Amino acid sequence: MRKVGRLQTLGLAMRSADGRSFTFRAIEKDLVRALPPELLDTAIKPYPTCHLTHAAIDAALLKESLRAAVDMSFHQICIDNDSSTSDTVLVFANGQSGAPALTPGSGDLAVFTKSLIEICQTAAKALVRDGEGATKFVEIEVAGTESDEDAKKIARAIAQSQ
Repeated sequence: MRKVGRLQTLGLAMRSADGRSFTFRAIEKDLVRALPPELLDTAIKPYPTCHLTHAAIDAALLKESLRAAVDMSFHQICIDNDSSTSDTVLVFANGQSGAPALTPGSGDLAVFTKSLIEICQTAAKALVRDGEGATKFVEIEVAGTESDEDAKKIARAIAQSQ
């Protein structure tokens, strides 16, 4: 993450097996200093994030990829037992890469989604690390469960234990 005033930016470039490249740019707005004093006591501040890519991708596929990325990043964090209800994550794809459009089930779509997940996870971790008064950052990894949902429940219980 690179901070410029209240903005933080992050860039990521990935290459698929056939040599297709995907470039992402994430821009986050740190609203803490822009909030009125009465809101500074809330555990998680509003934190809009915008992801930009030049990949050619259908809107429905982009939505699926973003949903997967948000579920594996922003939806997994908590700060002082709270989650934010007022964050926004946007993704824009301008299709200007010059490469053919991504298609369902292709390896390129999998690489694209993996890249979007990676940049969202980096941004979500930055949100936690940069929290007002944050002194610790903890990641919880649960293995050996029958399902991802079971692992998420266990991790959430540990994270929210006092």
